[in-house]
Amino acid sequence: MMTGRMIPVPPDLVEPGDDLIAMRVVGNCMAPGIEPGDFVIVARGAAWSDGAIVVAVALGLWYVKRAYHRGGDVVLRADAPGWPEVHGASVVGVVRVVSREIERGEEP
Repeated sequence: MMTGRMIPVPPDLVEPGDDLIAMRVVGNCMAPGIEPGDFVIVARGAAWSDGAIVVAVALGLWYVKRAYHRGGDVVLRADAPGWPEVHGASVVGVVRVVSREIERGEEP
C-alpha cells in the first residue's frame, strides 16, 4: 500500500540525473513566495549560484533560504524582513519546485 501524495514536477525544471527529495516548509522566512505548509522539491547536490533558493543545514537546523557565497562561507538570507542571516551553512540542494495545497473553496 502506498501513502502520501504525488506532486507534479514540470520536466523543464528538472535536470537529467537530479536526485529529488520533497520537504514540507515549516517557517515563514521566505513568505510570501514560500509559505508554511508548502512542499519544496529539492535537487540534492545540484550546483547553485548566489541568490538561489536552497535547502541548507547550519547549527543542526534545516533552512529554506537564499544562499550566497561570501569568501569560504555560505550565508543564508530570508526573503521576509526581520530574519537574521545564517552563516556557516552547508547547502543540501536547490529548490526546483514549490507546491502549495489550495484549501477547498479557495480559487487558484
